[in-house]
Amino acid sequence: MAPGGTSLEAGGFGDGWDLDIAFALLVADRQWGSASEINYLEEGRHMIAAILESDVNREASSVKLGDEITRDDEAYADTRSSDLMPGHFRAFARATDRPEWNALVEKSYAIIEAVQTAHSPGTGLLPDFIRHVNKTPVPAKAKYLESKYDGSYYYNACRLPFRVALDFLITGEPRSKAVLGKINRWVREKTADDPAKIAAGYTLSGSEIDKESQMCFVAPLAVSAMVDGGQQQAWLNALSSYVINSSREDTGYYDSTINSSV
Repeated sequence: MAPGGTSLEAGGFGDGWDLDIAFALLVADRQWGSASEINYLEEGRHMIAAILESDVNREASSVKLGDEITRDDEAYADTRSSDLMPGHFRAFARATDRPEWNALVEKSYAIIEAVQTAHSPGTGLLPDFIRHVNKTPVPAKAKYLESKYDGSYYYNACRLPFRVALDFLITGEPRSKAVLGKINRWVREKTADDPAKIAAGYTLSGSEIDKESQMCFVAPLAVSAMVDGGQQQAWLNALSSYVINSSREDTGYYDSTINSSV
């Protein structure tokens, strides 16, 4: 049972919260073990099974936009870029011995590489929403789901750098380093190594959407800078200092949550 006496279930999925909860339970098991009042490993496995049942398109090996999306829905083969979490999927595979999660690891990198190659070769940026991942992945059109920036690197995609970086930091996955290296190189050149110049959103070609810096765009890039080791150390130091010295009182819950998460 979860804290409070209720069993955890996957539901109301969106923005990867279910995935984060399941991953956190596995981390809790590694940190404290599962021999006490709460069996974190068992709860994690229970959550992972529910996610696989409700939130995953197993035919396309991708995470759906929500657990309400059914096979006959037009969006069944679409996904949110910030839900491409190969490190989480790899951990789920180890915890459950379910091969579907390894398939999601492979498909996540395939989607990222396909979009970077065809739609953002100069920047490496990913759009908020990606369509047709069962065939040829393409950025969503404007106002596909949330805003006119659904096909841009905006308030969903801004989380992808730290999502993907986690896989490298834990396993040394070279594909993580490769896809993030493209983003890291571009953003350093775009900002002249000044974190304060990181804009709140970009088109996939690199045009700024809102020049005012937001922490949810800055903090994830601090994690992605870790994949290049010494070559990115000065940039990593600059980003880390900027994040640490930022005032959370001046940000909303979204910026503060991502800031705290990374």
